[in-house]
Amino acid sequence: MGSSVLAVVVAVGLFALAQAKQISFTDCGSQNGVIVAVDITPCSSEPCAFKRGQTVAVEVDFMSTLNNSSTAILTAFATIFGDKVPLNLAQPDACKLPGTTCPLLKSTLEKPVEQVVVPSNIPPIFIPIPLQVILTGDSNQNIFCGQVQVKIS
Repeated sequence: MGSSVLAVVVAVGLFALAQAKQISFTDCGSQNGVIVAVDITPCSSEPCAFKRGQTVAVEVDFMSTLNNSSTAILTAFATIFGDKVPLNLAQPDACKLPGTTCPLLKSTLEKPVEQVVVPSNIPPIFIPIPLQVILTGDSNQNIFCGQVQVKIS
């Protein structure tokens, strides 16, 4: 019985890995940090394709160049036909997300995982659009800005 439970756990883990993808990103103005990697689940190919109303897990691995920032606030938006559309974040306070320890320490790798809800009130967009995630620290200092390309159906 123990080996069958282990087999199920391994199968679920492999399925989850197959649904996540480390994706290409561009830096859109990081001032006090460096983005190391971006992982999005579910995403099997680039640009990632999402459905309206879908919840997507976004992990941005980064290192801050600030020391002892006690705040870490995330914002996210998509640019659709020139308009910035804010995205609902399950927890904008990155200090409360798994993978982040606050205060942020200089040169420490952080891996916050945020849940982003794709707005259901936008039209389907089958061409890639930019999705930006920005993290600010104490005194609203920009830590990072990362951008990926997505499609919305």
